[in-house]
Amino acid sequence: MVFDDDLGPPGGGARRPLIAESWARSHASGVDPERVDHPVWSDADLRAHRDAHPMARVLPVVRTLLFDDLVDEGLAVALTDQTGRMLWIHADTALRRICDGTGFVEGSDWSEGRAGTNAPGLALAAGGSVQVRAGEHFVRPVRPLSCVAAPVRHPGTGQVLGTLDITGDTRAASRAMGALVRATVAAAEGELGLLLRDDPGALGQAEQAPLHALLLGPGRARIERGGAQLPLSPRHAEILALLGDAPAGLTTGELGAELGDDGLDPVTVRAEVSRLRKVLGPGVLASRPYRLAAGASTDVDAVRAFLAAGDVAGALAAYPGPLLPASFAPGVVRVRDELDAELGAAVLAAADPDLIARWAGTPAGVGDRRVWAALAVLTEPGSAQQVRAAARRDLLDQRLGAAATPLQPRRL
Repeated sequence: MVFDDDLGPPGGGARRPLIAESWARSHASGVDPERVDHPVWSDADLRAHRDAHPMARVLPVVRTLLFDDLVDEGLAVALTDQTGRMLWIHADTALRRICDGTGFVEGSDWSEGRAGTNAPGLALAAGGSVQVRAGEHFVRPVRPLSCVAAPVRHPGTGQVLGTLDITGDTRAASRAMGALVRATVAAAEGELGLLLRDDPGALGQAEQAPLHALLLGPGRARIERGGAQLPLSPRHAEILALLGDAPAGLTTGELGAELGDDGLDPVTVRAEVSRLRKVLGPGVLASRPYRLAAGASTDVDAVRAFLAAGDVAGALAAYPGPLLPASFAPGVVRVRDELDAELGAAVLAAADPDLIARWAGTPAGVGDRRVWAALAVLTEPGSAQQVRAAARRDLLDQRLGAAATPLQPRRL
């Protein structure tokens, strides 16, 4: 076996974009790049979890197609659940000792947020087949290993059930291994489809897992379902934002008008919705008009639910930033402005200086004169916060030409 704990990007170049983005997320999640930190479930908890998990139905196919041949070649075959929890690892004694030293053991958590960049965790985050070469792992003790993984999906809903992974020396990240993993996943999903045809309840309640779209803030828009995340293209995120704001649905023409200044033609709209439907799986997008099925939600819904309940602090905590800030689609701009206006008004009405200060730190609040004027009144006179708020208020007055009028007093 050929292991290389210093193997980096091919040719010594920069990291691949997929890997660079994963490293950035790993760093933001607080993963320690110098040590393995994988809390491991007890044997009893692991047995109970995997016996009841839909991935148990995949195990026989994977065992038949991969276990013996790859283990004889010195490679490990692993299956995770939809959160990245290791359910089964099949390897020979020599490789298992190496895996044990890296925390690659049954019951451990290999989600990207816990273990950093690795093939199973990245496959769940990216929603597709990935290869991670040795030096591309975020955590240094894992770099002797290379791996390839792909998500396994529910054939009826498209929900991610878990991942199939091959781990070992540099061969594990080859194109041939990537093709082998994808072919095995296809075979496993085919078997699951036959199983569901004969017994619709065979996979328990997996198909009932709700879909939640994360569209707020500066990060890439994504969907969460069954514990896994799947990134969205900018156009698909815009469509979800618009449909989430229109419970009664939008016609092809209405959706096109909301997506482009001059309107998108119906053919383009239908094509984009068709692609999005494949990403989300069946049963999520209804037609005539286009609308989200019951149970699907967005983080915009969460903010508005807190506002409707009068929980301004909860609404602000659920708001990481503006809706799809890079989008200029007319409908998205409208929904973004409406949400910011609703939340900003609720924060000001609460007259809580701590909440107003938090809102002042958002892109929507930082340039709002009313926010700084309120802080100048509500904070302790002469305090650093009051002086800063008054200065920002006066600066915005100058920039906006906010001269005193009978309708707009100079001071709040």
